[in-house]
Amino acid sequence: MLRSHSQVLYSYLPGAVFRHEDRVYGRVVTVDGSRLTDLNEAVIFDEIARYLEQWPEEDRHDLPLPRDMRIKEYRLIRPEQVKWELFPLTFECARPSCGRVRTFRTFEDIAKSPRCKRCDGPLQQLRFYNAHNCGQTKQIYVPRCAVHGYDDLSFDNTGSFLTATWRCHGAGCNGGVVQRTNMSPCNCRKWPGPDKVVRMRAHTLDDSRAYHAHSIDLVNIDSSTFQTYQRHPARGQIAVAHYLGLISTLKEGMNEADTRTDTDRMTPEEWEARQAAYEDMGLPPRTSR
Repeated sequence: MLRSHSQVLYSYLPGAVFRHEDRVYGRVVTVDGSRLTDLNEAVIFDEIARYLEQWPEEDRHDLPLPRDMRIKEYRLIRPEQVKWELFPLTFECARPSCGRVRTFRTFEDIAKSPRCKRCDGPLQQLRFYNAHNCGQTKQIYVPRCAVHGYDDLSFDNTGSFLTATWRCHGAGCNGGVVQRTNMSPCNCRKWPGPDKVVRMRAHTLDDSRAYHAHSIDLVNIDSSTFQTYQRHPARGQIAVAHYLGLISTLKEGMNEADTRTDTDRMTPEEWEARQAAYEDMGLPPRTSR
């Protein structure tokens, strides 16, 4: 599966559910790649820490702030390898006349028995799963018929998880409703509902709302140059000059500031050219230089 770096960062980070080219759905386990060494790590980690500090500590779920010794728990990488697992492991018979639901424990179990036990039809993943604001994801809860267990259950998909039902087609049940859909409880204990129970929310496997990648916008500047710039007494003027396009790099601005003296003055021709540039930027004309 080939994906660009930006696609990985926004849609394939750990925990994300996605559709594979082989027409199955999976959940990302880990992302790995080569370590980036040309970034200003101090600035990046400081910005990440500032961002995380906006969340209450209990909502970070043990995610450490990248400061002091805990920086060692972070790595800055270029995403090159995505490891994923088949998810969910709840399947249904693809034949509408059957529709029997079956939940597997492991991937090996699926490989050993990839067909419907009732009619030998092909199996397909049930298109719902549960997710919670804390980041946890689970397969949807499958109820048990008191008479026939799990063998003759089907999922009556009405187009809405709120009105969908579980039915049993065993002898005597004849397609009767076993239970209405129920959202799985979450053990994080955060954001309880009116009944004081913390419940996950059902999503279709293609629902992008169940997953959100956090990002921080930064401009990468060489670490040594940036640190020198931060200590420079004229850093404010250099930043303005860089913003206005009067200098191409911070290093150029520092060199010019270091070599320029208070007695340096522009010639009339230089001043007219500079003033014309200011006016092109929409700045008001100046009468002194």
